[in-house]
Amino acid sequence: MANKLSPFSFHVLDSANRIDTGLLNRVLNFQGQVNNVSFYQHVHIFDFINGNKGYHAILFVIEEQDEIIASLMVLKIRQGPTCCPLFNERLLVTGYPVICNMVSDRKQVLSFMIQKIADFAKRQSVFIEFRPHVPDLVLDSVLKQNQYQYTDHLNLLVHLTNHQSLWKELHESKRRQVKKSQRNGLVVEPCSGEIELTDFYSIVQNLYKNRVKKPYPNYAFFLNFYKELQLKRKAVILIAKWKGQVVGGMLCPYIEGETIYEWYIAGQDRDNVKNGIYPSVLLTWSAIEYGLKHGFKTFDFMGAGNPSIPYGVRDFKKRFGGELVNAGRYIYVNKPFIYKMLGRYFKFKNFYLNKFK
Repeated sequence: MANKLSPFSFHVLDSANRIDTGLLNRVLNFQGQVNNVSFYQHVHIFDFINGNKGYHAILFVIEEQDEIIASLMVLKIRQGPTCCPLFNERLLVTGYPVICNMVSDRKQVLSFMIQKIADFAKRQSVFIEFRPHVPDLVLDSVLKQNQYQYTDHLNLLVHLTNHQSLWKELHESKRRQVKKSQRNGLVVEPCSGEIELTDFYSIVQNLYKNRVKKPYPNYAFFLNFYKELQLKRKAVILIAKWKGQVVGGMLCPYIEGETIYEWYIAGQDRDNVKNGIYPSVLLTWSAIEYGLKHGFKTFDFMGAGNPSIPYGVRDFKKRFGGELVNAGRYIYVNKPFIYKMLGRYFKFKNFYLNKFK
């Protein structure tokens, strides 16, 4: 799709339509030449996302003179009242656009991309949200110029230098808990199969239903992650076991040689304090060690909340060291009335779950 007023052309790869596999392969080759592509923007998760109910990946591609210069993966997520499917779809961008290292005017490319996505999003979603991992001043400027609402949102990045330095960064209490857990027989290893995965998912369900109280993927998502990503060496699922029983786990997607991420983590810590083991602590430390051992540069905690709001999860993560950055979040609302109604729906749903669980 060419624009007469722009040197760029714009393409949309959407699994709802026939996929141009030639273009998809060209994007894969393009991304292989760009530094530090986020896992959540890499084309190799396109099929994984589209294989999960309620999730739908759309890939936007920009060309200049028949050469790909940028790509952006957007997830369409359906979460809300099932009786009104057209009213509960949102678009989510995790990470940041992939732009050719040789592009001289990054702001021009981003502006073109954001405007094109805005045209697409009007018909496709209630709102669109950008969740970058790290601060990006150019992206920040472009999104704000396009009327995106900004809120502060922290992230924590652990730079994987050497084992001694990482251990020293660990808070004294966490070092004690790691040692005590290992001494008392807690082990963390990659998931060995569907039986362990099922046990881990049960822990995730319990955590999100009773404490987190936020939407979470179904079991098929976790199984698809195992088959499409871990078995193809694009991710690892770490499982914590004690006396042969699964007591926790963590999904860790990664980009080889660059970044390993904490996606979903759940552990039966409260139930096992009496046993002297701390599954979530050892899982997190083991993921950091895994990243160091396999040559990654960064462990990305994938969010640490709004700095103005007390957040116990952030306090937990900070005890593993690392660099706290304010990457922010950006939202553009396409349908304000429906957006407001959805907010009330989820507020009522959480109230109901708290009162009548």
